[in-house]
Amino acid sequence: MDENELEEAVQAVRNALEEGVRGRYSDAVLKNWLDPRHMGQIDRPEGYGKKVGSCGDEMEFFLRVRDERIVDVRFATSGCITSVASGNMGAELAHGKTIGEALMIEASDILAGLHGLPPEDEHCAELATNTIKEAIRDYFLTRREPWRRDY
Repeated sequence: MDENELEEAVQAVRNALEEGVRGRYSDAVLKNWLDPRHMGQIDRPEGYGKKVGSCGDEMEFFLRVRDERIVDVRFATSGCITSVASGNMGAELAHGKTIGEALMIEASDILAGLHGLPPEDEHCAELATNTIKEAIRDYFLTRREPWRRDY
């Protein structure tokens, strides 16, 4: 299979998945799931948080901070569509904010950015906000105790 055939196959799978979930999720959820711009990791982040949600999904957040402003934020998750979408929206909301502003992000902000989630999936937005706050907590600990960054 050449590169073009592979790309066409991937697009066909994406289209089929989109059709299967389109009636259940908003376009904002689908966009954040299919094109998660903030997914990935940061080597030696200034802040790192990892949480496990009530459904068993794991989420991690990585922060790069300059002058108390989040200049880069990445997330990783082992979760489903709504975990990916919530993580990406949470990262989008945190990017460019001061640490204090990012601490104010709530699950309701993520839900608003995603134009809602089904009630059984709203816990994913809570997981994302809790993980962001854990990364910020780690940032404060690392800033106070710089030696922690090496471990």
